[in-house]
Amino acid sequence: MLNGNLEAFWRSRLSKKAPVARIGYALWVTDTTKLKHVIQSGDTHFWNNKGFAYWEFMARSTVVNLATGLERGGFRGTFYK
Repeated sequence: MLNGNLEAFWRSRLSKKAPVARIGYALWVTDTTKLKHVIQSGDTHFWNNKGFAYWEFMARSTVVNLATGLERGGFRGTFYK
């Protein structure tokens, strides 16, 4: 997984235009300006003609949905080490 670097992994998947990479990269990017640059300089069709605000929102809502689902499933831990 590129030496455990999830940002680099998802960036590599973006270059292959893997649809799930849009969310993966948005979740693991270390700086939102990088996400904004990748979206603005990328293929608009691949990004579904949606801009930075949409994809940032999708990443945030994914985290909320994961947390909610885990909590409802009885998980009482943390996402962080």
